[in-house]
Amino acid sequence: MAGLSCSASRGETVGHLRPSCAADPNPKSLQVRRFSPGPRALLAFIAASRQPTAMPGMSSSARRGRFVTQVCSLRVTDQQLLEVLSGMECLVGNHLVLEYIVDTDALGGNLVNHLCDNDLLVLQERIVSPPEKLSLVKPVSDNPLVILNDSSLPVQRSVVAVQKAGIDSFERLDSGVLLASDDIRLLFSYPFLTGKDISFDSFNEAYRGLEALLLQTGFTETNIARTWFLVKDILRDYDLLNQVRDQWFAKWFKKGDFIPASTGIQSRINQEGYFSLECLAVDGAGIAVEQMHCSLQNEPIEYGKMFSRGILLSMAQSRIALISGTASTDKFGEVKYFGDIARQCQHMLDSVSDLLNGVGMDFENVAQAMLWLKHGEDRELCLDILSRNGFPLERCVLQLDCDVCRDEWLCEMEITAVKNAS
Repeated sequence: MAGLSCSASRGETVGHLRPSCAADPNPKSLQVRRFSPGPRALLAFIAASRQPTAMPGMSSSARRGRFVTQVCSLRVTDQQLLEVLSGMECLVGNHLVLEYIVDTDALGGNLVNHLCDNDLLVLQERIVSPPEKLSLVKPVSDNPLVILNDSSLPVQRSVVAVQKAGIDSFERLDSGVLLASDDIRLLFSYPFLTGKDISFDSFNEAYRGLEALLLQTGFTETNIARTWFLVKDILRDYDLLNQVRDQWFAKWFKKGDFIPASTGIQSRINQEGYFSLECLAVDGAGIAVEQMHCSLQNEPIEYGKMFSRGILLSMAQSRIALISGTASTDKFGEVKYFGDIARQCQHMLDSVSDLLNGVGMDFENVAQAMLWLKHGEDRELCLDILSRNGFPLERCVLQLDCDVCRDEWLCEMEITAVKNAS
């Protein structure tokens, strides 16, 4: 798929490229005109009912830390559907602004318009689409991670972008994006994919690619704050994933180093290969990194898994909480509430809430989330539980029929949360 973006080539930024979209350029509120019933209706209705209305006359920069929301009514298969684009800004250093964006019905042009109108560069893009709709999706970056999803759900997308105005330096590399502002550097890798076979050497390819990217950019392995491992068959390949990770992490980290936050779960990656690895690395005097802890769960390293429950990035004007994939785990690393999806979902949420509360945040600070369900038929129950707990569904991408790394787990969630100083 060719990327549709304001950036026509690597390292070069050009004008406004956008599809036509029947959007109100100055939406004052969200109005549901008409939408189809079923799970999409539930997502759209809850999202619309929970969206805050922008205050008239306030620019996105004046609302920093709140939501940038656009609504447009567009024709998809002869039905009028609601599209919600939800975003949260984060001030990194003194003038670099990241935007965490979630598009819960991503076939319209709102995201492209928003990126161009606000002069944004895309750092990370994930497209989650039913197979039959994939050809309709317009990527906004050169290297999106494309994931196939259940046909009953809309096309969804999560994007991390940056406002060009605050960047001191920016470089698109073959394997990632490097940017700097003041005394902070951020490195977002592109997805590293394995070869076509399932083997130790094949999974090693992804790590070798990451190691080369770190060396190229002057980062060290201990600068890695967050990793994402998506596997096409997690129950078959999770042991292999851990064997490879253990070997590399034993080489990279010594006793006393923090271990990155991480997600390792099944997703139907559309690209070739069985395994995808992405990472976020940070360095500089202007950013501090610390490990987050959950009072309801023990540390994964205590039961032999090399990741942290969460990592907190602290800067002068903001904090970013990177919460690992979280399931219903007890204080001994065991599955809690076997076979009970409602109680597992609630314990998962309680654990995520505990992690956020530990760093002075709550669900209002959630900028992006992804929820995986083992059984698609559990979606309405789980969405209802999330809604009753005050979780912002408009900032959550949903994947169905995905195994978690243990067969007994029925759901898992990862979160990025943001708290600005003002």
